[in-house]
Amino acid sequence: MITLDHNNLSENVKHAYNLSEKFNKESRSKITLGSDEHLDIISQNTEVFNQLIGILSLVNNLVEKNFPSDKQEAEELKLALHSLHSSLDLFVNKIKVSDSSYSESVIQLEAETAQIVEYINDINDFILFDEEFISDDFFAE
Repeated sequence: MITLDHNNLSENVKHAYNLSEKFNKESRSKITLGSDEHLDIISQNTEVFNQLIGILSLVNNLVEKNFPSDKQEAEELKLALHSLHSSLDLFVNKIKVSDSSYSESVIQLEAETAQIVEYINDINDFILFDEEFISDDFFAE
């Protein structure tokens, strides 16, 4: 079981990335749909997906609360989020084609992943353009 640090963004990005990569590397054996083995796998995978969704939600909240204040920090965070997004994209696409039993998890994962993409774009704008322009837009109420 992963212990989450609710204040450490980089550790949570690593946890999410590792969980996604672990699933991406798992081999798929042929099992009979609806069998006990199939239902056990669905149950186990759903638990992993829920953990991942929770970590991603925390990552997104931490990015929102701790938007980078300097360009070096922003570059590092952008690279980490890009790596995470790449792994998540592969992960979600693999789930979609492997089994329709996870449709609710896929919807939630896609929502969290879309938020990560939005933060990547915001951070990229921060790096490329005037800091005041981005921070005013990002923190507008």
